[in-house]
Formats: sequence, structure tokens, C-alpha cells
Amino acid sequence: MAEQELQWTEAGCTLDEWKADSLGCKVPDHTLGGLHRYVNHRLPPGDFLRAVLENNLTEALGRADDRNQRAIKEIVSFIYNCLPRNCWGSREKVEKWLAREEK
Repeated sequence: MAEQELQWTEAGCTLDEWKADSLGCKVPDHTLGGLHRYVNHRLPPGDFLRAVLENNLTEALGRADDRNQRAIKEIVSFIYNCLPRNCWGSREKVEKWLAREEK
């Protein structure tokens, strides 16, 4: 499933397709929307999502609202299985992605 989802992401799948995905449907809508804008339009995420994408657990939990705190495992699973590997995992990867240096 991860390969298919990654192909969808790289092809610019719609937010509705992400929501219908078995992992995406467990992520809060506002969080899924932020991830979609980040991946497909390279728009900066909010502080919580940026911390998650940069692999900063302490910062992420400190900035998470109640819904994201409850869904943190699902959010991380969705990122790991569905997003391109070059857009998350460190501050440098996130900065390169936002600067459009990564494809």
C-alpha cells in the first residue's frame, strides 16, 4: 500500500483521496489538510506539523492540540507511509522541500 500512496502523493492526489485512504482517514481533517498543502503546494505547515515533519517529538507534543495529541501515532504513520521521503525527517529536509530544492 505504501508504494501506491507514495505514487498518489507524487502525482498530486486530491485531499479527498488522502481522506479516503485507510491511514489518512484516521488523521484529523485540519492536520491532513495542512499536510496536503505542504506536500502538493509546498506551503509552510503550522508549528505542530513542522515539528512532526522535522522529527522533533518534544516540540510536536508541546504544540499539539487535543485532537493531534490523540492522533499522533496515526499522523506519524501517515507521514511515514504516504509522504515522499525527501520532504520529512529533519529540519534540513523540510527547509529544502519548502525552498523547492527537492522534487
